[in-house]
Amino acid sequence: LEQNGYIKFANGLILQWGLTSTEAGRYPAPFPIAFPNAVFSVVAVSNYTSCAISKPTLTGFNTTLGSDTGDGLLWWIAVGR
Repeated sequence: LEQNGYIKFANGLILQWGLTSTEAGRYPAPFPIAFPNAVFSVVAVSNYTSCAISKPTLTGFNTTLGSDTGDGLLWWIAVGR
């Protein structure tokens, strides 16, 4: 598996994941591919003091990150179809 990628299952479910190096602030995070129909869930973890996800769309989501307390990495996973 790649660092950023996706898998499509026969029943239409799509799982996508990624790792991004960012700075504190608000950033868009695009998915490797667009979801055709719906985004069910997006979860992210980071080295920042806070990490919030907002406005998931079929093509990505916005993330707001607090101050950096490590190496500035954001790991995320998204499920949809």
